[in-house]
Amino acid sequence: MEKTVEPAITLLGKEEDENESFKRMFLDAIDETLKHFFNDVAVGAIYFYMEKTCCLRKEEIAGKPEAFSACLHRLMGAGALVIEDRILKTLCSKLGLQSAQESTGTFSERIVELRRSRVP
Repeated sequence: MEKTVEPAITLLGKEEDENESFKRMFLDAIDETLKHFFNDVAVGAIYFYMEKTCCLRKEEIAGKPEAFSACLHRLMGAGALVIEDRILKTLCSKLGLQSAQESTGTFSERIVELRRSRVP
């Protein structure tokens, strides 16, 4: 039986699809979490603050978790830790993984770990 090898372009396409899928899930987890704690107007104000004060557009958040975390801490102070923890739990649920509580590290480090576990 002959072994088939997928072309590199196909493999790259799958990796890009997985990466886009992770980004969507991450942004969905952020939206769900913010809407859990705040109403729609407040969520819109948070995204507006991030864009105007931190130069971080909503579409960029998934690629810049460290900047997102820094901006969230700047806006929410210690309350950002509660929001980050909820985002991680929501994201883990979306990925079908156990809770992220066992993991150590900063929020952005944990997001990178989750991305690596999801994207080949």
